[in-house]
Amino acid sequence: MSVFQIEVRKKRSGGGFFFGIPLFAVWLFLVPLGILCLPFILIASVAGAINPFPAMSALCRILTSLKGTHIELDDDRRTLVLRIA
Repeated sequence: MSVFQIEVRKKRSGGGFFFGIPLFAVWLFLVPLGILCLPFILIASVAGAINPFPAMSALCRILTSLKGTHIELDDDRRTLVLRIA
């Protein structure tokens, strides 16, 4: 099963926490959000004279290709690691 993992580490104390969410649960949250944004996407594509179907197809391909993404954000006090496995 694919998992979306979030890890936050504090640099000085070495402590932190790890949070893993099944990717299916993330998709359950994103699908209603996408349905709510759909009218705005269609209006923007009509205003910009872009065919909305290839644009939405490209967006779906980008979202499905995120597997294996590893993002690491670092500052002076903590490190945030996001992984889609």
